[in-house]
Amino acid sequence: GGSGYGGGNGTYDINEHEVASLGSGLADLEQTRDDVVAEVRKAPKRRIDNMITRLQDSVTLLQMHAKVMEAARAEYASHVWNGRMMVGGGALVGGAGVGGTVFLTLPPEVSAGVGAVGLIIVGGLQWYATKLLELESKNILSGDGLNGLFQRTHSAQIAEGDASVSSIWQRIGDKLQTNLTSHGLHTVEKISSREMAELDRILDEEIPRLRRLAAPLDYSAFQKEAYRNTDAGL
Repeated sequence: GGSGYGGGNGTYDINEHEVASLGSGLADLEQTRDDVVAEVRKAPKRRIDNMITRLQDSVTLLQMHAKVMEAARAEYASHVWNGRMMVGGGALVGGAGVGGTVFLTLPPEVSAGVGAVGLIIVGGLQWYATKLLELESKNILSGDGLNGLFQRTHSAQIAEGDASVSSIWQRIGDKLQTNLTSHGLHTVEKISSREMAELDRILDEEIPRLRRLAAPLDYSAFQKEAYRNTDAGL
């Protein structure tokens, strides 16, 4: 499905595809960036400024969404790994027990009994690990859990008193919680460093470049600059 993060209308709507990957959102942001460049040849300056502002807003929303979602995925993955280690440890202990009875040349009935106990232990550990993972997943996806992840991933801005980050979180927090709860943390793919770097690049380089492009007061010079940057592959 299409993304609503940074499309031409500047709206923000998290859908199923975006929960799994940022690829669609990044593609839409690139398209919006191209739309802005195209508009500089025909639109009034105020309209261009509005388009750049909408693009910046969409990227900022997507960036926060990505950071918190990746933190939730990483925490969930940590609990999955802990559960596997627990079950694997139980299986090793059971196997060692059976091996010990064989090494000590104990009767087969003893080996079979130890093996059966080992299987029961492994089964119990598997059940426990599954229930524990369900509980941890609920904790992560709770309001307090996601708020904690937001505060952890944006601690620097919060410490600096940047009120805008809290405002942005209020806009996306409920949607993120609803979608992650509906689809489950097990469906969330890892967000690559390349994707995160691309969001940073758009905010740090592309947005300022577009604003500089829209800055000239001489509209004819503005159009010429737009043509040159478009031809250069801005």
